[in-house]
Amino acid sequence: VVDLYLDTTGSGTLTAAMLDSASFDACGINSSKTYLGQVAFSCFQAGDTVDVAYRLEDYSGNSRTVTAKVAVHDTFAPDLKLKNIASRSLDSLGADTLHIDSVVLTTYDACGVDTVYFASATDTMLYFTCSDKGSKTVGVYSEDKNGNKRYKEITFTIADSRAPDSLRIKTDTILYLDVSGQAILPKNEVVQYTYDNCGVTDTTMQTVFTCADLGSSTYTVTVKDDAGNSISKNIEIQVLDTIAPDTPIVNNIIRYLDSN
Repeated sequence: VVDLYLDTTGSGTLTAAMLDSASFDACGINSSKTYLGQVAFSCFQAGDTVDVAYRLEDYSGNSRTVTAKVAVHDTFAPDLKLKNIASRSLDSLGADTLHIDSVVLTTYDACGVDTVYFASATDTMLYFTCSDKGSKTVGVYSEDKNGNKRYKEITFTIADSRAPDSLRIKTDTILYLDVSGQAILPKNEVVQYTYDNCGVTDTTMQTVFTCADLGSSTYTVTVKDDAGNSISKNIEIQVLDTIAPDTPIVNNIIRYLDSN
């Protein structure tokens, strides 16, 4: 069996020298009469073993024909170029779907590209969630019809750029200072509902009120996710002091007049 390797254009040429290096005739072989049943090969024969008629003739017209077996090989992997992607953003549900077409710029193979897929999923789709935030490196394969593969990687950032979608807070509130001159307003009593695609991780607001806060004032309530995206609303809080001073204890005093 003679191995014939296709070039990058998907073509290959068979020569007599590739088949025969030992033929002999006492009176000489007429090379101009040498015949090959097939000379040109292409991707259509890649992976096949082809029978090729090979005939030699001497200068007296004597000839011999044999059948040569030619194994045709395609060993060139496809060309593959990836797009330059800086980042991908999670949607309102904290998810992102990446299709192979969003990553591959071009891919080409002389014998035809069979499939292009993500290395980690052996599929054309990748799915990301909030747990994937940060830098991600993704591998891509381009495979031709003869099993040759080209591998490349792309690195990008999975980002959460969405602020919390909603914030419902308690309506205007009245706080009463206790005997120590203090009132506590828990955060969970103020924030009634909030939603973020990746979850709220922090609520910022004033929770401790003292005599310095007496009266009605506007305070800001801010909720944040772990990416630093935030939403704020204002609440009107009235702080009252309704506790009278402690009554002092007065001792009874008896005074006696003198002789004057």
